[in-house]
Amino acid sequence: MMDTWRLAPGEFPPHAVPADDLLIDDLVLSEWVLAPTAVRVHPRYARLRGEAPRRFTTHRGACAWARAHRDELGCAVERWERAGDADRLLVVAEAGTALLHLGDTGLCRRVHDLALPLLPDDEDGCRRAMVLGRRLTHALIEFGEPRFALVVCADTLRRARALREDRTQVEALAHRAAAHLDLGDPAAARADLLEALSAQDRDETRPIRGRTGGAIRKYRAARRARVLCLMAQACARGGDVDDAVTWLDAATAIAAVGKRQPRTLFPVHVSTAIVRLARGELDVAAAVGEAITVLRARDCAGVHTDPQYRHAHTVAAEIHTALARQADPGGHHARLAALHRSAAAGTPYLPAPVAAEPVVPA
Repeated sequence: MMDTWRLAPGEFPPHAVPADDLLIDDLVLSEWVLAPTAVRVHPRYARLRGEAPRRFTTHRGACAWARAHRDELGCAVERWERAGDADRLLVVAEAGTALLHLGDTGLCRRVHDLALPLLPDDEDGCRRAMVLGRRLTHALIEFGEPRFALVVCADTLRRARALREDRTQVEALAHRAAAHLDLGDPAAARADLLEALSAQDRDETRPIRGRTGGAIRKYRAARRARVLCLMAQACARGGDVDDAVTWLDAATAIAAVGKRQPRTLFPVHVSTAIVRLARGELDVAAAVGEAITVLRARDCAGVHTDPQYRHAHTVAAEIHTALARQADPGGHHARLAALHRSAAAGTPYLPAPVAAEPVVPA
């Protein structure tokens, strides 16, 4: 493996072009802004971490940069693959959040497949592979490819069970349940979510050490709330409305504690809309649909980072379709239903702006 981060200033590998280092450094910096708390092991991340806030001022700027450089990054990946540059390919693979914002599942899958054989054959390599698989699954579900997501989830779960990583099992099972819901199989989703809750129970029994205990407890609560919300959706889709209400009440109770963060409340609102719609309460469902719109405006300046957004588009389409059957002067609800169906079937990401946000010089 070539230690490209140790090259002298102005020196480039024989296969590289001068712009390669700048491109990959900017990718790393955008990744730090989009997911500052994610764990990454490549030395390039440690070197550039402190520069991220100066390079990109907001999530929107980092996301706009990623979308604007999608084609350039794709060409660079092809060049590094031909040259066998394992180091650069691993750097790109670990930039999972930035890759998600590219809106290109083909590139995400290609980078993932190239990176897996390059990881060391030990426990550290297995853990890194789990992280890569979890991020790829996220992208596949977000962009409407649930069948591919199931394949990646199976590999991630196999590794997580071998290492007894309960937290990763919960996340992978929740992703697999979301994929089953997209494929119209609520029974399979419920089975996955019951297993996820068992893994969550095991994870919560582990002692918390250090000064990050409060953050870990909040993260555990948010993760449990998301699983409960998916369970409520699965029950509602399967026709068990009473069970759906029970699961939803449990999720709502968790979300009501402490700060009401948009990312914690968002899946609760989505699930509430689905459950109320299943009960025939169109007025309540419409009000929850408005709350979803408010949360989208508050969350990350319009940057979408949760698979629940597709479910939000789906339930919003169902709400407007049901309202259109009652009274729809001018076809207002019918048009909104069509827009939401289109968004759920395609990408929820907006195209890259003509002029990206100005970058503050380092």
